[in-house]
Amino acid sequence: MLVAIRELLEKPLKPGEIVEIKAVISELIPVFSFGNKRYERMIISDNTGKITVLLPSSPKYFLPGDTVRLKGRLRPCPYMPSEKCIETNAEDVEILEPKWIRPQDRMNLDDLGPFTLFSFLAVTTLDEEMMGPILKTRLEPTKIYEEVRKRVERGENPGKFIELIEAMALYSVFFRSLKAAEVAQNSVIMVKGLNIGMEHKARLELVEKFLRTLVDIEGFRPYITGPIKGLVETYPIASVEELEGLGKLGEIGIEVAKSLRGEGDLKFVIVQLGGVSEGIEKVRKVIEMAAGVGGASLLSSTIDATLQNFEEVMEKMEEVPNRKERTLLYIEGLEILAPSNLFISTYVKSPDIALRVRMKSINLLSRILKNPNVVLVGLTPSVALVAKEVVEKADKVLGEEKKVKKGGEYLPYTV
Repeated sequence: MLVAIRELLEKPLKPGEIVEIKAVISELIPVFSFGNKRYERMIISDNTGKITVLLPSSPKYFLPGDTVRLKGRLRPCPYMPSEKCIETNAEDVEILEPKWIRPQDRMNLDDLGPFTLFSFLAVTTLDEEMMGPILKTRLEPTKIYEEVRKRVERGENPGKFIELIEAMALYSVFFRSLKAAEVAQNSVIMVKGLNIGMEHKARLELVEKFLRTLVDIEGFRPYITGPIKGLVETYPIASVEELEGLGKLGEIGIEVAKSLRGEGDLKFVIVQLGGVSEGIEKVRKVIEMAAGVGGASLLSSTIDATLQNFEEVMEKMEEVPNRKERTLLYIEGLEILAPSNLFISTYVKSPDIALRVRMKSINLLSRILKNPNVVLVGLTPSVALVAKEVVEKADKVLGEEKKVKKGGEYLPYTV
């Protein structure tokens, strides 16, 4: 039985009570993390009141203006216990009347340049009124400019499009997107030249100052872009005395440092973690010292970065063949870049993709090794996991080769 929202708000709360409502989605609000789950939040309303709905994140798209019928359980809002919420899931929310776009066509709305529609609506107010400007412009600066120009020529108020630009700026901070900030800044620059009136112009000038601070390298740009992913560049300081007495690792470190200074011919070293008793932290420390002694910059990718930010690592590595300064390139997870047939057949679900990655990586490593300013050190549990074309290029392989059986357990990195 359908109930009015006012009834739910006025009667005493019975946590867990199942309710069924027909209402219109009026606003989407930011995702809320509750325990280890992320909940989407939307405000629904009928002609008697409004209430917040919580539902676990799902691929299903709900938009402002949709008329929905939902079944859920009444509860105190977890982030504001004095307020009532309805907790449900996407399967129990039926879109009766979609207002803007058919549900099956909504995935295309993710293609809004640096913006995604659902996330964008989460940082705006009066979402239903914003849908028209969003769909007309797709948040592109030239289209925003054209829409504002038309309204100015017709003597209409362009206020909704000014709000749109303000929301674009807010999005860039909330979702830490430098590209979104740049798009918003371009929109401001184009629109503020129109005869939009002093009030709107003042608002845009304030937004422009805010965005200029965000995208300026000396301003808040590092906060917006977030932590550097992939290869990280550092400039260590160390002395050769620190490397002496560190066994085979220290000896390799000294050789690497000499080659960086042009006093040796070592170009490529593979360290097998399975045969190095000191462990990965010691390897990292020696590599850092070698770069410092060699007077070089250190470009490094930890195993976590190689696995989780593979594309960023590869993108940064593409710049290495052309580097002019002395550089020590240190890559953990050499088998991820250039997997052997054994690695692919044992651990990889999509062999075709792995083979394409391997071909690209072998080509890239060959170009890197031609750069006289670069020394490469790769870390792997065992060379048995690395493509033989790469192993054959190594000047030295440190550590004993760990035997790996097909179908056996992957040799883990321990940090």
